[in-house]
Amino acid sequence: MALKNAMTEQFELVEVLGKLVLYSSYRIDLQTIPDGYYAYDIRHVDDYPAYFGQLKRYVVVNYLGTIITNIEIILIEDDYLDLKNSDVFCTASGLITMDDYMQNHPADLI
Repeated sequence: MALKNAMTEQFELVEVLGKLVLYSSYRIDLQTIPDGYYAYDIRHVDDYPAYFGQLKRYVVVNYLGTIITNIEIILIEDDYLDLKNSDVFCTASGLITMDDYMQNHPADLI
């Protein structure tokens, strides 16, 4: 599967852990993500392939998609973070680009 360019891809806007993030069911080329933004892969729940189960730096098995956020998410031992159904909410805002997200959710560059 070819990697998608974050700057040309269209994303869904999803709320994860109380923060609005970009979501794509495609793998995103990490080299195309602007400085100050973070990408995490989503592993789906074994028996429910449409449910977010874990956030990881990279998922090989049970890959569901990738999120991009302007806030770093702390992972357990820098490896994963389990998600519950209450941690994820889909929005009905349609598709949005990385540029649109960056305008409304600027990176916290120091």
